[in-house]
Amino acid sequence: AQNFLYMLSGYGPDEDAVTALDSVLVLYAEHAYALSSFAARVTASSATDYHSAITTAISALKGRLHGGAHEIAMRVFNTVGGLASGEQQETDLVKQVERFLEGRHGKKDEADGRFPIMKELSSVLAEKTGDRRWHDVSERIEEIMRGEQERQHAIYFYTASLLHMLGFPAELAIPVFAAARIAGWSAHVIEQLENNRMSKGRFTYQGPKDLPYQPIERRHRTLRLKSA
Repeated sequence: AQNFLYMLSGYGPDEDAVTALDSVLVLYAEHAYALSSFAARVTASSATDYHSAITTAISALKGRLHGGAHEIAMRVFNTVGGLASGEQQETDLVKQVERFLEGRHGKKDEADGRFPIMKELSSVLAEKTGDRRWHDVSERIEEIMRGEQERQHAIYFYTASLLHMLGFPAELAIPVFAAARIAGWSAHVIEQLENNRMSKGRFTYQGPKDLPYQPIERRHRTLRLKSA
């Protein structure tokens, strides 16, 4: 964490910053059977190499409904530009949160144990930096996400406030997540290969049936007519 911050800023980071980033990396190292971990195991089950499995995990991580949510959260912060106040800013913030939540549906009993820790880390760092704007925005967003199911997604914004206060630009949110999750992915790949069985799903076709087969000559003629 210390070296990461040094490479980012060019100067030796203070102890509070190192502790905060180290905590983020530990919290995101593994989180049950997440989508990217599942993707890594599926790829590993084909008996390919380790690097291919990790590359698959990274590809899954960057999706906006998975790790990409962190970058979106940081960009929301940049758009807000500080503590939301006033009717128009409040309306804009609510709209952005609604857009952020699109497509995110989790089980209501699926609590995220990282959430209170990340919130506390954000608050502590805000106090030590003397600038609570970004943490306060996260708290306001948490209030907007009133339901328990939605409130769990507020962790992305507390992580965003932490990374923002540590000087990370939005485009580094996913790489930070990936740097942390490498440990979890590696553990999943190792476990998969220790007792490997190729992972493949079974699907039942639900589409139309008994359709007439169109000869290739006719298909070519149809394509020519359309192109003409």
